[in-house]
Amino acid sequence: MIPINENFRYVLQDEAAVEDFEDGSLMLLCRQQKIIEINHSARRVLDLMNGKRDLRQVIGKIARDHRMQEKVVRKDIQKLIANLGMKGAIKPLVKVTLKRRKKMDKSSSLLANPDVSLREEEDGAILFNADTNALLVINPIGLVIWQFIKVHPRTMADIASHLKETCDEVPSNQVEADVKKFIADLQGKGFIGEVVDE
Repeated sequence: MIPINENFRYVLQDEAAVEDFEDGSLMLLCRQQKIIEINHSARRVLDLMNGKRDLRQVIGKIARDHRMQEKVVRKDIQKLIANLGMKGAIKPLVKVTLKRRKKMDKSSSLLANPDVSLREEEDGAILFNADTNALLVINPIGLVIWQFIKVHPRTMADIASHLKETCDEVPSNQVEADVKKFIADLQGKGFIGEVVDE
């Protein structure tokens, strides 16, 4: 798993509502009509992710409160954040510009445009940007990339590493070039933006 940048602050998505019970909590994602069950520890992490603390501070606080090593807590929280991000339950508090620069810095973090909707198909997905009326059909590899940058800002190097980890028989020498071309296409159509405020 590619680590999530601990400088980012996360909050619950606007559509999320959490109801607490004696043995845990339920999170309702209204637009998605999904319910996620979370335990007390995950609920505590969500309470700390109120937009005022970055992920590093959340990890430190949980480690101190439970008298645990930070590396153990870090692994669990990274996994939780990745999981909740994939389910669309949380979002990073960052500013994203959709304006494309002529030459993007390799260390730039990229994030999916939150206004873009996705419909998964058997052989990939369809992306639709309501602001520009742009439509893009992506293959299964494109879908893997989209899901990877949907909630967590990632660099092109992160994306290439993720593809090498998750996909079988990916030609290493071609991955970086293919990622660069695909990202340029997405950015040119307003489907992704560059994080300008971390």
